[in-house]
This record gives sequence, structure tokens and C-alpha cells, in this order.
Amino acid sequence: MSPTIHKDIPNAVENPIRSDGVLPPENKIFIAFRQADDLQGALNALLDAGFQESELLVFSPQQMRRQMQTNIDHAGPLASIGQDMNLLKTHLALAEQGHGYVVVLWPKSDHEELITQVAVQHNAVRAQKFGRLIIEELVEPQPGQQQHFESPDRGLDRETHR
Repeated sequence: MSPTIHKDIPNAVENPIRSDGVLPPENKIFIAFRQADDLQGALNALLDAGFQESELLVFSPQQMRRQMQTNIDHAGPLASIGQDMNLLKTHLALAEQGHGYVVVLWPKSDHEELITQVAVQHNAVRAQKFGRLIIEELVEPQPGQQQHFESPDRGLDRETHR
């Protein structure tokens, strides 16, 4: 998928990955899938719903592992104040466990419900919308999984073992 400039989308950039290799999470929705078929189904559903390829990034587990490690390696001191570092580590752990990702770039607020429906219908393990100052969970934990309070003081949730 080739990056393009989206003049009609606030905060859109030519290439969402910075020159230092970091993919800033702000203004993106990260959707994790345990199964490649679920990821492909969600990707197809988003494209069928009118999303452009240039509005989506797809990461294999190996690609996401490298991307999150790069993000962690380049994280500044402010990342550890809130949940940012913990969430990067959570995405890294999920990638290490074999989860692939679809990342929706610059989602419009009126598309959030559709993205959430697609994530749920295709068995997303996690879907998070990263805003400027808030991170929203868009899908409930799957049956048999419990979401735990995440804090830099407590480490990450137990499912990721980090």
C-alpha cells in the first residue's frame, strides 16, 4: 500500500511512519487479530465499506513486533508517564504471540462505529483508538479473557505477561 497525502483528512501526513522508523499511535486505530483469516476478513470488510488502501496499514506479527520494538526504543520519557509505554509493550507482546494488525490511519469519528463492528465481527482481540490525550478500547475482551487495569506501577495486563 502506497502512502498518499489526504488533504481532506485532518492530521494526515504523506507517510505515517517517521524517518526514524517510529509509527506514532496518535490519530490511529490499532486492531489485533489472532488469526490471519480474521485479519484478512476485516481488511476486506473495511475496503468494501469504502476505506482506501492508503488509509490502512497491515502488519504481520513479525512486522508489528519490529515496529513496536522500534517505537519502544525511540520512546521519550513522557511515554512512561501515562499508558503509552505499557500499550506499546502490550502490542509488542501480542505480536510476539502471533497476532497480526490492521491499523486505520486518521479515522473519522463517524467511521468509528463501523470500524468497531468490523473488529468485533472478525474476532479482534483488541481494538484501540489513540487520540490526542485519550486511548479508547473499542472492543470488549473476548470470552474467557479478562481485561486488567494497566499501570506503570503494576506492569501490563496478565494476558501479555509483561
